[in-house]
Amino acid sequence: MKPRIGKVLEIVRELRVMRIGTAKSPHQYLFVMALAKLYENDPHRRNAFPLNDEFEHTFLQVCREIYPEGDPETILIEYPYYHLSNSKDHIWTLTLREGKEEIFRDYEESSNKRLTRKRLIETTEYGHLSNDFDSCLRNPDERDVVTKEIRRLLLEIGSPHVQKGSRKATFTRLRFSGSPGGPTNPFVNYLNSLQRLNASNENALAEYQACSPFFAQIHVPHPLAKTILSELKNTNGRQIILTGHAGDGKSTIALDVYKELAGIPFDEPLTRQPLPREDLPGTKISILKDLSERHREEDAALMREILGGKRRFLIVSNTGALLDLFRSQSVTLGVSSVQM
Repeated sequence: MKPRIGKVLEIVRELRVMRIGTAKSPHQYLFVMALAKLYENDPHRRNAFPLNDEFEHTFLQVCREIYPEGDPETILIEYPYYHLSNSKDHIWTLTLREGKEEIFRDYEESSNKRLTRKRLIETTEYGHLSNDFDSCLRNPDERDVVTKEIRRLLLEIGSPHVQKGSRKATFTRLRFSGSPGGPTNPFVNYLNSLQRLNASNENALAEYQACSPFFAQIHVPHPLAKTILSELKNTNGRQIILTGHAGDGKSTIALDVYKELAGIPFDEPLTRQPLPREDLPGTKISILKDLSERHREEDAALMREILGGKRRFLIVSNTGALLDLFRSQSVTLGVSSVQM
């Protein structure tokens, strides 16, 4: 084993795991897993991670993957984003916004204040990893070793279920609805998670809706799904690109199409989140649920497959990812990027 990966694994095993009673918090492990996921998505990315939508979405995605039966509202990214910067190994460092240093220290040192998500965004420019962790997570083989070790450590911690007879999460808090001390209505909690105002908004994203038992109670099928299905099933049909602004409902329409092709009842939740690419069994139909999640090194092969016409594709994409894919293949097809 290389000295670097050995050192990184040793630090990972010694990460501070907060305890509340007999329960342990997985926050810092999940945080490192989210960072690994971001490097997997873009190995050449800059070692700078602002507390933004991309990071929060990836963190929630990892939480859902590790704890599919859990409630990601109980696992808040703000805790590891700040507390990991206090690690004795200095694996995570926060860069403060110019002119906000004094405000940050005031939040940090005050007994009646804490560094909430809002305050972290206000005062920090980004966080970055140590050179060893940065290099390790960029390397696919070393990244795989680290994430496997973290999964093993998470298994030792166990699932972050709510304690029996209690509405309070074992390692942090649950948001309650209704009057203080009153009963919790899980459907109201679900509705609260549909907004996009803070980190507890995972159900504003269609991939999480797919697995929610509550989704069928508010979901109205879109007639465009039938048009898409008809085209995909037509042997002479065309490839379909579904594009639009964030929040327009592209992924939800793709979910309707996926359920119909997979033979899953409309009102039944999925047992897992859809993969970036779903090849429907028994058909020659594929769904790319979000083109920005593709592996860019496979772009040439994907373009050949799309143009080959042997499979029907439903490609869900925003404009930027769509243009990026086509421009990247202009040389392959012998045209300029403008012509493409």
